Amino acid sequence: MSTWTHAAGIIRVDGLGFIQGVGTAGEKRELEKYIGKAAQFDSPERDFENCKLPMGSEGSLQYEVSITGGDTSLSRGHIAIWGDLRDCDSPDELIEWFKVLVSDMPTPFFIRDAVLTVHTEGQTCRLCYYPATYNDESIQVIDTPEVSHE
Repeated sequence: MSTWTHAAGIIRVDGLGFIQGVGTAGEKRELEKYIGKAAQFDSPERDFENCKLPMGSEGSLQYEVSITGGDTSLSRGHIAIWGDLRDCDSPDELIEWFKVLVSDMPTPFFIRDAVLTVHTEGQTCRLCYYPATYNDESIQVIDTPEVSHE
């Protein structure tokens, strides 16, 4: 029987890209380049080999970058993260990936707030929270009580 790890998260992205004349389409491309290409069940083998996102046996986490701020708004948008990873039995890989993702955000972007929940079947749910302190040590990981889905 397979073990599944389920994840859901959101990252609020702020930035000053408009000062550099990048534009919203350029901002979206830059963030997608930074995160990398996701792999899905039917993706070519090279996508699996080159994927930088946490993986299960049938694909990686998925994400979508949405730039919603106006051309001169400090609030740029958000990154939605989700996935159901088969045969991924440790939430630690996802938590560590998330910490690096939010800590190393490229200029001109910065994180206002970020949250990721990770639940591996048969284990407690883990909540990773990055508050708007701009301090990597402020990333908190909280174990929640185990929830039965029976």
